[in-house]
Amino acid sequence: MSSELFDCSCDEEVLQEKIVPLLDEILKRDIPPDVVLDVLIKACCTEGKTRLAFVFMDKMVSHGCQPSVSTYNCVLSCLFKENLTSQAESLMALMKEMGVAPNFATYWIKIDADLDSGNIDAALVDFDRMVEEGLRPSIAIYDSIVCALCERNRIEEAERMFKMMCEGWEMPDEAVYTTLLIGYCKVGEILNALDLFDEMLEKGIKPSCRTYCALINGLLENNLIDEGCRYLGQMLDDGFTPNTVLYSMLAHQFCQKGEVNFGIDFINQMVRNQIEPDIITYGLLIDGICKSILYEDRRHPSLVRKLREARDLLPRMLPQKPVMPGELNKRVFCRSAEGKIGIALYLMEDLVESGLVPDSRIYNAMIMGFCRAGMIGRAYGLLDEIPQTSMIPDHMTYTILIRAHGKLGDINSAVALFNQMNEIGCNAEMDPYNAVIESLCIAGRAMEALSVFFMMQKKGMVPNEASYNNLVVCLYLHYSTDLALCMSEEMLLLEYPLRHYVYNRLLTILCKENKLAEAYGIFNEMLKRGRIPDERTKKLLVEECLRQGETGLASLMRQNTCVDGVDFHFDTP
Repeated sequence: MSSELFDCSCDEEVLQEKIVPLLDEILKRDIPPDVVLDVLIKACCTEGKTRLAFVFMDKMVSHGCQPSVSTYNCVLSCLFKENLTSQAESLMALMKEMGVAPNFATYWIKIDADLDSGNIDAALVDFDRMVEEGLRPSIAIYDSIVCALCERNRIEEAERMFKMMCEGWEMPDEAVYTTLLIGYCKVGEILNALDLFDEMLEKGIKPSCRTYCALINGLLENNLIDEGCRYLGQMLDDGFTPNTVLYSMLAHQFCQKGEVNFGIDFINQMVRNQIEPDIITYGLLIDGICKSILYEDRRHPSLVRKLREARDLLPRMLPQKPVMPGELNKRVFCRSAEGKIGIALYLMEDLVESGLVPDSRIYNAMIMGFCRAGMIGRAYGLLDEIPQTSMIPDHMTYTILIRAHGKLGDINSAVALFNQMNEIGCNAEMDPYNAVIESLCIAGRAMEALSVFFMMQKKGMVPNEASYNNLVVCLYLHYSTDLALCMSEEMLLLEYPLRHYVYNRLLTILCKENKLAEAYGIFNEMLKRGRIPDERTKKLLVEECLRQGETGLASLMRQNTCVDGVDFHFDTP
């Protein structure tokens, strides 16, 4: 078959007119039709000529030949790549009707397509079906599913998948361990990440540079600076050389914690060590600088001390190449929001001059920086300047802008952006929903916030912990105590903790409404979770107990004592 025949620019109908007569001529000879047609089908799939592949499959059946499982797999792969999901599923059903059993490759193609489309639940169903049919999933399948679950913060399901793998025939390799470790770090379960790292070593699985970088990044993210430095030392002792990923990650972490000068020092040293920054380096650096805006004033003294110690320690640990005479050593000294924005813009210019093209993550970081600095007008100005080929506003862009308008008290603009986002179909992610709930709660618009909350649930999304906390307080203050109580109970079922200030607000409002029974329930739940009311709230509780004649309960509350199974008589006067 000549290459001209499969020219991608050629219309499939024209191609069919050329090939079918030639094929009929070939089939009159003694060449087995299944061999010829199988080659043609696979060639069509390779060139993306799916419709023509189906024509040849029909011809194969009409000649009394059964397409093989590999032929079906080839066409299925082609259909999924072209996002023709319903046609692919119909073909899988037909395949089974024809008595052709799906093999490992069939399920791998289907699971991979599920994950690419973000349909993790469908991937899990296909995985279970694969196991039920006696097929052994590969390490790559386990790794892909664990990775997808971790990306969606479904860490318990990822753990179960990992455990199933350990109990089966396949032992997890370094890649799977690292994927789960990244998942633990992402949700802040750093102790589990450390335990998993130790388990790797116990089983003789050598951590890779990616494993070390993931763990160090997680430790620094959770302000465990000393531990992060210790594992960096262990990484260097194991013979790993600092690379782009490590330098970029260190720069990002220290910049976002307010140490912009120190973060840029890492990039300077990286360049002196002849390691060129890439688009990820620039992206992380700009993101870190923009996140540091307004952060320094909120740093805890213990974190400031740890960062100071790291500034002394890390330069001695990492390879240092001296600055050559005449070499530019970029030092920046700024603490103001305007100064940090200036550095980020300079880096954007440097990025473009290096021949790199800013992506949506970099533009979103800059928009976030402008919003944090109170320059929302410049954020919109940047959006107008961005070529459409470089970036189309995505769910993160809308989230940043909605949250910025909400914090400025411009709730109508936040809601308008949310509606605009839905109109253009950019509504598959949870972040903008949580942002608009937060904005509406700030404004006390409880019923509108509740409407967005129910909209999320209808789409199969679970609002995050912050949205629940915001809604509980907003409902108490502006609408219905009973509805707020129901919402707080729903939170506890989801294992979302109420924030300390939310507990105190609930108790205060319940006391003022003479709802001692409900207040006592919240108080008990608070103590079980290791929290105690602040002094002002506790005083209100005790006074309400005494007012209702519950002297014993007043005494228990004074002592911060939790009692279950005791029947108190809450008679509201």
